[in-house]
Amino acid sequence: MIWTVLAGILLLLWTVIFLTAFCPLRAARRRQEARQVAVFESNDKY
Repeated sequence: MIWTVLAGILLLLWTVIFLTAFCPLRAARRRQEARQVAVFESNDKY
């Protein structure tokens, strides 16, 4: 019984750590892509 509780807490902690590490990476990548698209559009004007 104690082991299932420990495993659940460990899994919860792992998912929280994974989400906090993964979401900023995705946001940064999306921001970088948006910046590249803006650069490409400004290059098309000239």
